[in-house]
Amino acid sequence: MMKKNHPKNHPQITPSVLLSFFSPATNILKRERVFIKKMLSQENFKTTTLRWGINSMTRNGFTVIEILLVLALIGVMTVVFYPSVMNTQEKRLLENTARDVLTTLQQAKFKAVRTKANHRVNFMNITGGWVFAIEKENDQNQWKVIPGFIRKRISSKFNVKVNFPDQTVIFSPLGLISNFSFNQNSIIIQSQKLKSYDHPDQRTINVFAGGSIAYVKSQS
Repeated sequence: MMKKNHPKNHPQITPSVLLSFFSPATNILKRERVFIKKMLSQENFKTTTLRWGINSMTRNGFTVIEILLVLALIGVMTVVFYPSVMNTQEKRLLENTARDVLTTLQQAKFKAVRTKANHRVNFMNITGGWVFAIEKENDQNQWKVIPGFIRKRISSKFNVKVNFPDQTVIFSPLGLISNFSFNQNSIIIQSQKLKSYDHPDQRTINVFAGGSIAYVKSQS
């Protein structure tokens, strides 16, 4: 006896079933679409910002009149401040020169006391200006520049008046000035440029019998 084949019951595929099947993929596509839109909007924003910045720089460029005004202002400031700058440099050079003479005199006094021997500062007017050095008296009553000392020079741009006996200042082992003279006890260094600016143009170094040294700033 033959058996009859009964058809199997297959589930029906409806649109709702299809949608439920493809819904995960659809959601992924939607998210990607939103992400791409955001990226494009950001790129547009960057491009727009860049263009705006370039245009702003172009619009904010200097004109010829503005450049000329700036150059004119720089010229006026140069004319106004240049004498002051030169005055400051001249004053510093004069101060340094006078202080150098003062320090050298003090150094000679210190060496005379320390070594128990006569020392002197010898000023010489040679070609190109005044020079000075510390010298020590040896056993043969001869004067020699102390070892390691390099002769110092006073700039020829200054007017120098050395008013010491024989243009020297001699310190004894007691620190006293052995060749002191009331009428010859100073050196004056003067700047003609500072005088033209009506500024204190003289630096005077005075020495005294006891070995003291004074520094005076004045106007000629």
